[in-house]
Amino acid sequence: MKYREWIGVDYALHASNSYKETNHDLMLLIGKKSEDLEKDLPEKWNGSIKKIESELIGHNGWTDMKQFLDSLNVISNYVILRNFEELPDKFVHHDIDILTDNVKMISDLINEEKSAIGKASIMIGDKKILLDFRYQEGHHYDEKWAKDILKRRIMHPSGFYVPCNEDYFYTLLYHGIVQKQIREEYKKILYELAKKINFNENIEEILNDFTLSKKLLDKYMSKMRYHKTTIDRRILYKIRHGEIIRLVKVSIFLTKTYGIRFLLKKIKIKIRMIKNVK
Repeated sequence: MKYREWIGVDYALHASNSYKETNHDLMLLIGKKSEDLEKDLPEKWNGSIKKIESELIGHNGWTDMKQFLDSLNVISNYVILRNFEELPDKFVHHDIDILTDNVKMISDLINEEKSAIGKASIMIGDKKILLDFRYQEGHHYDEKWAKDILKRRIMHPSGFYVPCNEDYFYTLLYHGIVQKQIREEYKKILYELAKKINFNENIEEILNDFTLSKKLLDKYMSKMRYHKTTIDRRILYKIRHGEIIRLVKVSIFLTKTYGIRFLLKKIKIKIRMIKNVK
């Protein structure tokens, strides 16, 4: 921030604070991670500065599913919850269900302003595909469970993040219970997952009996201390993690670090920017 003050123009200079932020910014600006960019650079700089003019990646849609997933890997902490078996080569379902701890980050990536909704269509190639990323922590899944899913996520062989086998099994079962029906295609996946997690009970009998399926899910959630989401829990989550709370935390940090005058100055600048946009 000192360097920006030296230049005298707000936001004219930016430097990344970490390797993660560097990858984030490079992906948005030029569609590459730092290790990919390094391959294109000469060993010694020749002193010339190349000017690059381009829109942010995804501004006019995505070339293919792989490009979108590569961007998602860098930008967001997420998992694709289900129906990912044939990605990125084939997409046979009507939407992609995503669990994330930062809905706004995905909204910004896909240039979607209505981030609170958590649903948006994007163009991948010549196809319009619906993204459903309402599954943030504390909304569809218990906050603790959602954090555990993201913590235990694994990289799919095709290059995107999915739940580990145990979480995939129980979130898919949970999805079926919430929908009041476990679809046949999901039963097949659950049979295979049961083998992978060494499930010793008669899974076929359980999945063909809705009451037994529900008991199995309840038993697991109780053991893990996960709760079913309710309207009350969703409201409490939104209060704790809402935009107002976030702004309060940022204000306290800036005040402690740089002083109250710095904070007031930045607030004035932000107000001017909003007025100019309008």
